[in-house]
Amino acid sequence: MGQATELRGVAAAPGVAIGQIVVLDSVRGAIPRRAISPAEVPDELERLDRAIEASREQVQRLLQDSGLSDDLRSIFEAQMLILEDPMLIDETREKVRTRSVNVEQALADEIEILKNFLLQSPGTIFRERASDLEDMGNRLLSNLLEVPEGDIRIPELLKLDSRHILVASDLSPSLMLHLPAIGGLALEEGGVTGHMAILARSRGLPAVVQVEGLLAVARDGMEALIDAESGLVALGQLSRAHRKAHARYLQECADDANRRIHSPVKLARGDNAVELWVNLSDLAELDDPRIPGASGVGLFRTEFLYLKDQQLLASLPAQTDAYDRVLSRLGSQPVTFRLLDAGDDKPLPAMGGLKERHQRGVRLLLANPELLRVQFRALLLGTRNAGVAPENARLMIPMVSRLEEVHAVRALLCEAAEGLDGIEWDRHPLGVMLETPAALLMCDVLSVHVDFFSIGSNDLAQSCMGLNREFESSADELFYQPALYRLIHQGLKLARRPVSLCGNLAGRPELIGLLVGLGLTQLSVPPTDLFRCADVIKRLSVKQVQALAERALGASTAEELRSILKVRDVAPV
Repeated sequence: MGQATELRGVAAAPGVAIGQIVVLDSVRGAIPRRAISPAEVPDELERLDRAIEASREQVQRLLQDSGLSDDLRSIFEAQMLILEDPMLIDETREKVRTRSVNVEQALADEIEILKNFLLQSPGTIFRERASDLEDMGNRLLSNLLEVPEGDIRIPELLKLDSRHILVASDLSPSLMLHLPAIGGLALEEGGVTGHMAILARSRGLPAVVQVEGLLAVARDGMEALIDAESGLVALGQLSRAHRKAHARYLQECADDANRRIHSPVKLARGDNAVELWVNLSDLAELDDPRIPGASGVGLFRTEFLYLKDQQLLASLPAQTDAYDRVLSRLGSQPVTFRLLDAGDDKPLPAMGGLKERHQRGVRLLLANPELLRVQFRALLLGTRNAGVAPENARLMIPMVSRLEEVHAVRALLCEAAEGLDGIEWDRHPLGVMLETPAALLMCDVLSVHVDFFSIGSNDLAQSCMGLNREFESSADELFYQPALYRLIHQGLKLARRPVSLCGNLAGRPELIGLLVGLGLTQLSVPPTDLFRCADVIKRLSVKQVQALAERALGASTAEELRSILKVRDVAPV
């Protein structure tokens, strides 16, 4: 028997798994392709007509009683025009007739041709229409195949379980949200701070990204090991050492099953303590048994609710119900809801018609204020329906860089509360994500107008070093740069409000001492990182972390900082 093929990548979410490989096809690769007889042509064209009508009815239902402004309604109305576009629909019909192919194949090919034409057009408005085309085209294909979830690959994904290792080129956040509890994930591409990695960590799903040559080797049914502690992917005939590594990990998980943290967690000596909060992205994560031991939810990424449910964006009742469920389930624990942070690598369904849709965070929200008004109303109503104190539903503004943005968001919150009798909107704490150098350096000014801060370490590291979020960055480029910690230190000195830190920095054991030494007393991490972080904190002393921070702030290079932190090799991300 031959030995396993070992490939190296970058660990994106910790864990070790063994399972059978399932290779995820592209959307076009998942389309059924077959020749049809002349007698089948009328039936194929009738199926297309039914799919068009079903798609039109779905969008009309989205608009019915949604309470959307004219601007937001126009997004969906513009997409419905695609259902009458002769360049798409007539050409699809013609291809079915003349080439004798099934309608799914003909439609998928025409979508690709038309999308490429739009993307290559010199006019911005034509290029932006490509996303509308892709959204509606995917809806049409889904209706042809009777797949209501919106991606024709989802039914196959839903068949997977813990025995399977999913292999793909990359995985979008929206597709990731439909992924069941599989064994692990290996990607040929992907960024270490991207939202796929965030979701994998949050769900305890071992994941390795940037595995060069993976798709050339991986085959359906092949046995594989993912060691996301070291970034190893082994495929084929696994060795005894591979299986021992997996067994050790399973034993560690079994030992953790009976544990529970109690936050705040005290340092080794003295009364100093660190509060551990959790990051959540999905309603399915609310039942994690580790959450009750945390101080609360330091980051609930609301945009993932909208990515998973394409109808949520247009429905105030559905949004209200989602926030009611979160707050009702978590009881007395405070929950920090990050306002919709879409754009960039998290495009929402039907974003093509939004103004400034290439912006992110607060800029996108202020360019499309109706999005924020509806979300605010849903959060206020959901809090009331859940029967929790407004102080426990904290509202946090993403990607702030200017004070004017805070004033504009607060004004929209006030407007959203109009007509909601008995709701004390001003009792909801309002906070700011510190994800840009500008926000860190303006903490003293912002402190006068907000109730709390949260350092978004992933985006801050990227913006501090001038890197794109999905750039295939190394840990050196992101997490060991002295400039990043000098910037955090400066912000902490200026802030006059409580400051927490979320993102990958908070869950990296070798960095916790430095973060505490800089003055952070609140860390928000995925539930899967709670035990590891608590164990590290319990071994720290105030004197130790203060000395560590002083030395780290004097470092000149990433190599020097790693030496101070006693990191021999780049640790998994």
